[in-house]
Amino acid sequence: MSRISVKREEKRLVITLSPPPARMAFGFLLLFFTLCCIMPLGILGIMQAATSDKAANQSWAMGFTDPHANPLGFLWLVGVAIIGIALPIFALKLYRANITYVFDRAAGKLTRNGKVIAPLRRIEGIRLWQVEDCDDRSLFRLSVIHSDGFEHSIDEGYDDAEMWSIAHELADFTHTSVKTNAEREEAPGNLLRDIWKWS
Repeated sequence: MSRISVKREEKRLVITLSPPPARMAFGFLLLFFTLCCIMPLGILGIMQAATSDKAANQSWAMGFTDPHANPLGFLWLVGVAIIGIALPIFALKLYRANITYVFDRAAGKLTRNGKVIAPLRRIEGIRLWQVEDCDDRSLFRLSVIHSDGFEHSIDEGYDDAEMWSIAHELADFTHTSVKTNAEREEAPGNLLRDIWKWS
């Protein structure tokens, strides 16, 4: 599943970049691990509160959360409070991790999450550059060239077809060209056809 979403309207082109799946998976794994640590504390706290002589002389809720009479129950309560605070913060950070580029002809601006990058009229071209990563795999870097040579990186990825498609979409919307050092591989059918043609 692609993490890049492209939505084109008559006067707007919106590109949304979702956070990498690994970041979301790590967050959910951390939450699951935390819940697994908190649950035994709650069970042990309930057992201790039920068998405590002190708990019999006061309300069950007070005995369960009393740090002196039932430290396990108190630790469970603190853990639940921390999760209750941290979970909305993590969800908000994930939501804000989405990066949205808007090419707006009506406003005449290119913005990133609402912040102006450059006027549309100053966009000079779209750059798609092919480099090699540490494993010698082809990595494609997509960027916008604007304001006399300034370059703003949009995204990078290994899917050449997807990066080429987005690059051409941007170039078509901004009435510019794609500047690249990458060459698209011919489909096998076209290659066989050319061999037959020249044989």
